[in-house]
Amino acid sequence: MLSSEIDDFGGGEGVSRTHRGGSVRSRVVRGAVRALAKPVVGAWMARPDLAWPLSVVDGAASLLPKPSGAQYVDVDLGACSAEWIRAEGRSTKRAVLYLHGGAFLMCGLNTHRSLAVSLSDRADGAVLSVDYRMLPNAPIAHAVDDAVGGYEWLCEKGYRGEDIVIAGDSAGGYLSFMTALAIAESDLPRPAGIVALSPLVDLDSDR
Repeated sequence: MLSSEIDDFGGGEGVSRTHRGGSVRSRVVRGAVRALAKPVVGAWMARPDLAWPLSVVDGAASLLPKPSGAQYVDVDLGACSAEWIRAEGRSTKRAVLYLHGGAFLMCGLNTHRSLAVSLSDRADGAVLSVDYRMLPNAPIAHAVDDAVGGYEWLCEKGYRGEDIVIAGDSAGGYLSFMTALAIAESDLPRPAGIVALSPLVDLDSDR
């Protein structure tokens, strides 16, 4: 049994939800990760010099229809792209900067679109999902730069730091922490909070 508290980051009261077991979808995803993603990442680590078709994961997900009940707008962040997502009927007064997982090697906007829509719905805000640059074409430090670029885009759109939460899963959870640290060292306003889902930690992004 997993108990979690979801806070209204606009200053409202928290809502406590208890989750027992897991949905059918979550069990399928967990099984797929164990059967496919982990072996692929392990193989890449053993032979990173080979031309692994890692983009095929997000490419395959692009064949799925986009979740209904949400609006999608393509965003150009310069070094990378992003997607501005808002679930139907949800506010644009606050925003989530979302960074997808995938071991810095795979996945992207397509694989994590449903999760981004769910975040928009539950947070009552819009989500900027960043398609940051990944290994082996770019170092992890560039992914951090891309995430900061997404945060700057939100600030340019009029969002204050107190209106923005940075969120990510796995590798994206790591990037959430690193992005917040980079923001703290800049002149940008600090975000309201960080949400890290099963984050990767203890990694030197400069190596």
